[in-house]
Amino acid sequence: MSRYEEFLRSDRRLCILRLLTEINGSANESVLHSGLEALGHVRIPRDEIRKDIRFLIDNGCATNEWYGDLQVVFITRRGVEVAEGRLGVEGIKKPSIGV
Repeated sequence: MSRYEEFLRSDRRLCILRLLTEINGSANESVLHSGLEALGHVRIPRDEIRKDIRFLIDNGCATNEWYGDLQVVFITRRGVEVAEGRLGVEGIKKPSIGV
């Protein structure tokens, strides 16, 4: 994987956490996919987003529940701390500070 691809992946993971914080802590993967597109991550295959969600779960930043084939993702307290820049996790972009 190139450095640019790694950068995009880490930014996408941060965007997922930020989206979850903005929409009261949970969303299904379809909503997250639309939100990522609105933030400039366009044409990302659904399975790549699922890999990012799995990464967030494996690193304690999110949990999930399946309802049939619909996945709902929930942010954890750790995920909020990462989204706010109070905690760093390798593989997730650190948010910039300020306006």
